[in-house]
Amino acid sequence: MLHVVIVAAIVCTACARDSTRRRRIPLRLEVGVPEAPPAAFLAHGESRAPGVRYVADWPIVRGAVTQRPRTPVPWPSEPFSMRTDVSVVFATTIEPDHVVIHAYRELDERGEPTGRPVLTFECDGFSEPRCAFVHTGSETRVDGLLLTADAPHVAVFAFWHIPAADRLRPEIANASASWIFRVNASVP
Repeated sequence: MLHVVIVAAIVCTACARDSTRRRRIPLRLEVGVPEAPPAAFLAHGESRAPGVRYVADWPIVRGAVTQRPRTPVPWPSEPFSMRTDVSVVFATTIEPDHVVIHAYRELDERGEPTGRPVLTFECDGFSEPRCAFVHTGSETRVDGLLLTADAPHVAVFAFWHIPAADRLRPEIANASASWIFRVNASVP
């Protein structure tokens, strides 16, 4: 009887090790945070539209940046012509932990969206849905965004984890920023 219990324990231990091998969880090390909120762009091929940084909360010891929301919202005055399949490009090699993108049809007199977003895109660096990060030189690109021609006001929000040594206050673990774009999306 004791023989059966020992053999079963060895088999179960081997099964547990085998099942963790099948569920591979990617290792992502703490790599730091950009020195300041990076510039952000919408891009298709070589065509780029720079975003206007709208909000930032960047509480790091090397120099905190705080930019509060304001009205009228400073949307770019001229729309950038884009294809509907675009990427978001951040001017940093450090991947954000989370990205949220909203596209809106209409704005009120203060420049704030009048309704719910027509398009929502969300991805994460650690869990599903995973961001499709691509590194090109000193930039990080998130692929997979499809704009709609009837939602010309695009807001991009992202946050980065702040390593403990870089935190201005120990309890604040994330730095975040948002950028706004005005686009004239055309169907390919």
